[in-house]
Amino acid sequence: HKHRATAMRIIRGLQKQHMITYLHGGLYIAAGPLSKPDPKTIDAIWILLQFIESINPMDHHPASYPSQIYFLKDNTGYEILVLNEGEQKVPTLIHPDDDMKYIIVVPSPDMIPATSIPDAPVIFATVEYKDAEHPQVLFFTEE
Repeated sequence: HKHRATAMRIIRGLQKQHMITYLHGGLYIAAGPLSKPDPKTIDAIWILLQFIESINPMDHHPASYPSQIYFLKDNTGYEILVLNEGEQKVPTLIHPDDDMKYIIVVPSPDMIPATSIPDAPVIFATVEYKDAEHPQVLFFTEE
């Protein structure tokens, strides 16, 4: 509830202290000056939020490389793997498990046909940042 000029001075001060960063058109507030936003983890969290009502609060964790987040839903494990452009071969590093499903997040649907798919259940997703307060999350199935 500060005047706009005062709020902007506060933001500039926090930027100088490396406590905030602009990311996807919004502000990322860091836990400390050495914290840096990880866009892949942020995208994975937006995917996780699509399932948050149907999972227990303690049933999500950081995943092992190359995935970002692991969560349990209905006794099935899910890993969220976020890819950047040019990382179409990264999913080959996944070691599929019989009880695991994968959500592969790509920058655009055009990247799906060129992406290596593990021998496991996979769905694709995109996280599109537009001028909205929240990004648009879209899911795509293999066909």
